[in-house]
Amino acid sequence: MLTLTDQALLRGWIEGLPVPTLGALYLNGAEPPMVRSRIAELCDGLATKARRCRRPDLATPWQGKPVHRGRAEDAGTSGVLEGRWMKQAYRALEALQSLPDPRPALDDPLDLWLTARSVGALGASGLVTLHDVQGAVLQGGRQWWRSLPQVGPNTGRAVMHLLRTEGMAPTANPTGEGPSRAESPITQAVRQTYRIYPSLNGANGENRASAQRCLIAAANDSEAIQAWLGLWDPGSHTRRAYQREAERFLLWNVWVKAKAFSSVNVNDCKDYLDFLKAPDVYWTGSQAVRWSAEWKPFRGPLSIRSRRQTYTILRALSAWLVDQHYLATNPFSGLPKSPEERYARIQTGRAFTVGQLKLLLEYCTSQGADSPARSAHYRRIGFVLRFAYATGLRLHELAQAKIGDLVLDPHATEPQWWLRVVGKGSKLREVPIQEAHLALVSAELSARGLPQLDSCPSDTPLIGRLRRRAVDSEEANTFAELPLTPSALHHLLYGFFREAGIALQASDPVAAARIAQASAHWLRHSYGTHAVAQGMPLDVLQENLGHADLKTTSIYVRAEKDRRHAESRKHMNTAHLDDPASALAADASAGTISAFAILGGASKEGFQKR
Repeated sequence: MLTLTDQALLRGWIEGLPVPTLGALYLNGAEPPMVRSRIAELCDGLATKARRCRRPDLATPWQGKPVHRGRAEDAGTSGVLEGRWMKQAYRALEALQSLPDPRPALDDPLDLWLTARSVGALGASGLVTLHDVQGAVLQGGRQWWRSLPQVGPNTGRAVMHLLRTEGMAPTANPTGEGPSRAESPITQAVRQTYRIYPSLNGANGENRASAQRCLIAAANDSEAIQAWLGLWDPGSHTRRAYQREAERFLLWNVWVKAKAFSSVNVNDCKDYLDFLKAPDVYWTGSQAVRWSAEWKPFRGPLSIRSRRQTYTILRALSAWLVDQHYLATNPFSGLPKSPEERYARIQTGRAFTVGQLKLLLEYCTSQGADSPARSAHYRRIGFVLRFAYATGLRLHELAQAKIGDLVLDPHATEPQWWLRVVGKGSKLREVPIQEAHLALVSAELSARGLPQLDSCPSDTPLIGRLRRRAVDSEEANTFAELPLTPSALHHLLYGFFREAGIALQASDPVAAARIAQASAHWLRHSYGTHAVAQGMPLDVLQENLGHADLKTTSIYVRAEKDRRHAESRKHMNTAHLDDPASALAADASAGTISAFAILGGASKEGFQKR
């Protein structure tokens, strides 16, 4: 809809008032070029609205009349407009003002809503209507245009902006309720189920506490869970994991048990954990983009550790809702732990030996000589391997680490560097950084063409993308360093371990088989296992790893005892009692090789001082 000022400006222009007069009256004394530009913009907008309303007769007055009417007008001489055109313009203006702003429909042709250039590029791929484009987005995912040869990112983003603005994107809430943010099919399904069966939304759940005592603004289960999720940052790994588990449980109760979340009891909770051992085919599927029709809540049965994590998260959610007087009792508190869940602990067997780490670094160093891009790829992987093993950081902690997080303690008697880390539960801790760590970071900054620590921007990520983003700046060739997301870092290491496992198969099949099974978390377990083997006190290791409970850190002591027992057995199997020299040699070969050579100069003594 036009503002009153815009309407007055157009009416004055239709009447033939001089451009300087129009600028003085309606545009705060704007110069003639700016006045003409504004009039042209308004005319284009009216013509476009007429086209989108399927009223081409109302578009004619704005397409045929020139905005520039000669130099005499600038001097104040009024131009004479034809009476017929003036009547058409007034009639069209009033008619368009009375019509509501048009909204896109899926059967609309693309030329009603996109530029001619975008329409041509999309048309070359057979996309004619908004419905065609919506299907391409649903099939192709977030960067759907990459599969279309003539469609570039600008057209792709313009299409996504239009679909999201109008609530037509696959990521938008299809019910029209609530904010138009990206939602999973689970959330969409819950909303739709609540509309059909409002009694399942938990407003009157059997386990609800007194509404007068409730401390959160939540009228139903979905709002209560959102209040709990709101305690964590929207983009954090913790919130994504918690939301996934809460959504799954909410939907399972609604669809399988026909119960609201606030009506479940301990038997329902046990049935759900049993269900996770073997979800049926309706709930499982291969990996797909989160908003596509092929996406399913599970890929398959959950492991013991994953089920244990689900139990922990849902119990914590229910406990918080009890504390807020939304639930009367916690249904998970009465659930006994099964023997397999009591056994579910940190799998310290998922750790590299020092020899396997050296094999990985040697393979990494040997690759990438054929091209600068591959060289940068493997150089970055080598830095990640060394830094992750040297610090024991979690995956998301590595991804979010920045230069500004490296701080020098001003109160220490000797130089002490620390890395500030936000870990699980948004808990802040400091990880000690030695000279070897700083040398690694400095070498990586130099390889990326960045300044050294003392002059590098504080928001520079320690692990950056290979492609940098150009930014608006007065200086030429100015780029922003972008961090790798936790997901991208996971896939980077996951793919590298499998690649290295295949490449090392011929030379060391045993090591290759273990490396091919590895994930990024193996580096953290390697740090913990080797640190205990080197004699690091458990309380120090607990702080470095960010464990809330010392019992968690003590798992690495168990791993060290297992290693000692196995190595001793190996010694007995290889020693020759009739040849003391051979026995001594076998005993020495069974010992621990110093893991700290991996850092390229870090000493065992320096590591132990941490």
